[in-house]
Amino acid sequence: MVDIACGGNHTVVVSEIGDAYSWGEGRYGALGIVNTETDQFRPQKVIFQENANCHVKAVKVTQVSAGLKHTAFLD
Repeated sequence: MVDIACGGNHTVVVSEIGDAYSWGEGRYGALGIVNTETDQFRPQKVIFQENANCHVKAVKVTQVSAGLKHTAFLD
């Protein structure tokens, strides 16, 4: 892992190849996991989409930031 950020109740990491994983409290969509606001107790790969109705978008994440109710990814 090359970057890590801890929010109020969740954690996000970036792998060496640019994949992002998150886990913890899922309220407010803080984990960045599509179609879930449930708590995740194991790291879940974040899947990026162009919008809610589109195909998966290839994103290489380089940094993450997390706060009380947000997660931000820099590509």
